[in-house]
Amino acid sequence: MSGSFPQNHGLLSANKVVVPRIRSAVLAAVMACGWSGAHATLTATVSVVDDDHLIAGLYDQIASHVGAALTDWGKYIVGDSNISVEVKVTDSVVRSAGASRASAFIREKNGIAVYGAGTAYKINNGVDVNGDAPDVEILLNPNYARDELWFDPDPFARQALMPADKTDAVSVFLHELGHAIAFNGWGQSPDGKLPGTYASTWDINTEFDGGGLYFIGAKAQAVYGGAVPVTLGNNYHIGNANGGGSDLLTDVMNGVVFYRGQRYGVSALNVAMAEDMGVVVQAVPEPQTIWLMSVGLLILGLNRGAAKRRLTPAQRDCQ
Repeated sequence: MSGSFPQNHGLLSANKVVVPRIRSAVLAAVMACGWSGAHATLTATVSVVDDDHLIAGLYDQIASHVGAALTDWGKYIVGDSNISVEVKVTDSVVRSAGASRASAFIREKNGIAVYGAGTAYKINNGVDVNGDAPDVEILLNPNYARDELWFDPDPFARQALMPADKTDAVSVFLHELGHAIAFNGWGQSPDGKLPGTYASTWDINTEFDGGGLYFIGAKAQAVYGGAVPVTLGNNYHIGNANGGGSDLLTDVMNGVVFYRGQRYGVSALNVAMAEDMGVVVQAVPEPQTIWLMSVGLLILGLNRGAAKRRLTPAQRDCQ
């Protein structure tokens, strides 16, 4: 479940933002959702592009679940903003993919132009580098949406009993929005090598040790207890099935597996990594969230035979 905000979306050259043309949305559902309180107030305007009317009965649910996922991220990010999200129904991805539609120049480092996701830049700074175009693009396979995803009766409360044979839709959108906010770039798998004299804020926080790629941001290392293993062959994700990072399979940004019947949430590690990537944050997940993740890991250990769902490989830059 991944995508990229930069070059692979045709959005970024070495030193400028290029906004692509957007085809007209034949059908759209719009819903505003927000978190009010001491944190960011984020609202989501969600449009669904479904040219062949393949998931016509799901538009409102998709809009509300994207809004709920953005609300969850908004608990930890500084800034108030309305984020426009375009969900494209397409069989070009096996399951789903997500990306910021534009990038923002952040600084130059050792001759490298460093860019961050336009979505985070808009939230933090109130500057929309993408103009009137959508801030976020999510690609969604119609069969995956219809047959695999479970839409919570109340995606904001997330209290309803989940079916054991479905994947939680809020969790999927949390993952894709994570890519749109920070978890993306140009570095190739598995070594993170850059294609030119430009990099994302993710790229400059990774290091290849000859065997694997690691996220080495100071905040993330403080939370994790060391360099964070990047998913082998699936850059912009964390965790691995075996060896380094096997303890990260319950993290929403893991690149190995999503388990059916389980909810995922934004973790303290996700927030720390976002902060290392220049996203201005003001809070971390409550200890209860971390405890629930630990309990989830224990349950998974006791139920190894349970049905599993692999994360979607990125449609372009992640293998």
